[in-house]
Formats: sequence, C-alpha cells, structure tokens
Amino acid sequence: RPVEVGPIAGVLAMRVVGIAGFGYRESDAEDREFLREYRAQLEFAPSQLFMLLKLSTPAWFYGNLVPVGATQARQCRVIRAGLRRMIRRRKAEIADAAVAGGSARLREDLLTVMLRGAAKGAGSGGETISEEEIVDQAQTFMTAGQITTASAIAYAAWQVTGNAGAQARLEAEVRPLAGEIVRAEAEEGALVGMHDEELTALMLRVDALPYLDAAVKETLRLFPPAPNSVRIALEEDTLDGVHIPQFANALVPLHMIQTDPETWGADAAEFNPDRWVAPHGSAVVSKACSMAYMPFLHGPRGCIGSRFALFEIKLAVAVMFGAFDVERPEDFKEPKIKGILPFPYELFLRFEPRPEVMGTTMESA
Repeated sequence: RPVEVGPIAGVLAMRVVGIAGFGYRESDAEDREFLREYRAQLEFAPSQLFMLLKLSTPAWFYGNLVPVGATQARQCRVIRAGLRRMIRRRKAEIADAAVAGGSARLREDLLTVMLRGAAKGAGSGGETISEEEIVDQAQTFMTAGQITTASAIAYAAWQVTGNAGAQARLEAEVRPLAGEIVRAEAEEGALVGMHDEELTALMLRVDALPYLDAAVKETLRLFPPAPNSVRIALEEDTLDGVHIPQFANALVPLHMIQTDPETWGADAAEFNPDRWVAPHGSAVVSKACSMAYMPFLHGPRGCIGSRFALFEIKLAVAVMFGAFDVERPEDFKEPKIKGILPFPYELFLRFEPRPEVMGTTMESA
C-alpha cells in the first residue's frame, strides 16, 4: 500500500543528524522520547492566522493558555532536557577518555568539538560558552539539519517518480551500489566486515555518481530548502540605479532566481536533471553563474552543513531508488506544500523492496 514519504524522510534526517552530531542513541528510551517530541514540533505547519496570534500575544499567554502553545512549550522543555542529557553524557565520555589515554576512542562529532572548544576557552582564560548556549547551538543544528534535508528527500521522490525517463536513468546508475550501501547501513554504522577505508571508498563512489548528482541538484534548484532569505545593507549604496538606504532589508528570492527562464531556459519550471549533465546541459549551467544557483546560499552566511546535507540526500535517494521499486499509486494526488519552510505533506508513494538487495537484510531491519 502507498506510504507517506515525508514522515519517513523526517525520521531518517533527524536520526542521522542526532547520531552524527550529538550522540543520539536509538537504544536509549529517553533519547527516543526526545526524538519523538522534536519530530512532532517540526511537523507542525502553522497557518498565517496562527502565526499572527503567536506574534501578537505575550509569551506567557501563548505558552500557557493557548492549547497548541502549551503543547509546544512542553515539547520544548523535553527537547532541551534531552540535549542537556546528551551534553552531560558526552562530557562524562570525554573525561573517561582523558583518564584512559590513548586506549579510548571518542566519537569526533559536532558535540565533542563544541565541548572541547568550550573547555579550551575556559582553560586559557579566553572566551567560552555555557551549557545553555551549547543547547541553543545544538537545537539550531538539529532543526536546520533535519527539516531541510527531509524536505529535499521528499521532493526528490516526488519529482523523480513523475519523470519516467529520469527515474529509469537514476535506477540504472544507483542499483549496482545499492546492495553495498544497504549492507553498510544494516548495523547502524557497525558496517559488518567493513573498515573505515572501505566505507569511505564506497561513500565517495556514491558521491561521484553523475546522474544522482544531477537529480539532487535539480531538486534543490526547484525546491531550495529556504525559498527566500534576507540581508541587511550595512552601508548606503546604489544598485542598478536603485538607492539602498543603510540598514534596509533586502529580500533574496532564491526560488525566483533559480527558476528564472532568462537564465535557465523555457523549461525552467520543469524537473530536468539533464540540464546538469554534460554535454547537453553544460551551456545552460555555465550561463547560470554561481549566484543563480544557491540553495544553501554562499559566503560567510552560507550553510556550513551543506556538504553533509548533500551527501545525506544523495545516500537516501540512492537507497530509495536502488533498493526499492518506487511508483506513484493509481489514485496519486499532488502533495500539499505548506509550512514556514515549505514541505510536501501527504505525498504518498508505493515502495516494493527489491529481493536481490533487501532480501538479506529485511530480517535484521
């Protein structure tokens, strides 16, 4: 039967960023509760009327007397408590590793880097950050690393299944590697029989697949994680004859820029991975300068997790179309796109496991 893609992509993205960045443990009941509350909070898609209510009422009123607000306040408490628990758990692991010396192997993730940086700053008398500031940073990374990646995976599934030619080419490219990827993921990173060097080599092979790269880039062109961004003019300026006052807000319409027919051609609004594949797409892409394609923005305010996100999206799409036969059901309906960061809700597709890939791992999965 058809399954909704969005929630699955959301759980995947949350688990990946939790495990890779903050030491989330699937076997820990409190960690699982933390993940459930985080997902529930991120899946909430407020209406404009609701946002107006939230912005126009005092925080104490919204968080205590408005039912949805009270639920969100409770979720926030659970989330922040979960992050504090992960931080303290990692501090203990760092201390144990220091006592054990070279015999202990400590996970080098984002949380470890932040904690070591904070300890180094405190030890040298320089700047440091408090536990609550680390919680704030962790919450930002968890949110940014989940909803944007999940939406890209869901959008890719939607667009690829709507283009038979693109789907056939993608399947032909990823299926030779699908079995290796699934086996590598079967033990949540234990990678039965695989050494780090072998895993790295496999991941680089996936990253280098040209049509997978094109399909992901085209998805992000049509559906950038954030359709708009805002910049503030630090100085007075004139741009193309238009006076820009100091401290004026400038809207950067990413979706409009990335679907401009003058840059991308008459089919700018269509899903066409070939525009990224040489030689057919080389002329179009070379005409579209880097500022015409910036799903993660550029410069010092660009997304620092863009490479991680791209790699995660590629792996998810490769497994989706390599390990399963994916198709739209006969009664397929276009998804409903809503939310502050637009997300495709009610996207239902049918997935049939391919025995030659999934047969050996279905029991363990």
